[in-house]
Amino acid sequence: MATDQPLRDHYRLKWIPVGLTAEQMEAYRGYLDMTEDERSVIGKTVTNEELELLLELETARAMYVEPEDRQPGSITEAKVARYPERYNWK
Repeated sequence: MATDQPLRDHYRLKWIPVGLTAEQMEAYRGYLDMTEDERSVIGKTVTNEELELLLELETARAMYVEPEDRQPGSITEAKVARYPERYNWK
């Protein structure tokens, strides 16, 4: 069974909205990388259907968990490097 995890990790999304292909996701990448103010301006210029898709993409990005943080319990070198303030044991 094929998984879309590499694609989700590439775009930092918890899920890929139903029906979107990798090519379509690339078209929305610029939107996801915009600031909140820039996305707000874009949101006022699109149809309701496209706005729903954009909001779903924003939600999927907000809920994304980095690969290093997906396996709780073990303190790995990647976690220490990513969050040194958390693991500063004295």
